[in-house]
Amino acid sequence: MSSHGLEVDKSKINVISSFSYSLYVREVRSFLGHTGFYRCFIKDFFKITAELCKLLAKKMDFVFDQAFKEVS
Repeated sequence: MSSHGLEVDKSKINVISSFSYSLYVREVRSFLGHTGFYRCFIKDFFKITAELCKLLAKKMDFVFDQAFKEVS
């Protein structure tokens, strides 16, 4: 928090934007953990991350293929 109130740390945005596509459940969880703080700054954050959250469901097979990248 700064004198301007709650604001986004630009260095964190650079780190998040440099994430590659996830190959494992652990990487998806890590990405969602990093981006979770910024949900208050992003309109419809839940809608944007819904498909990634579905990958974490216990009964769903984790398949992050080209078709999923096009949806995301």
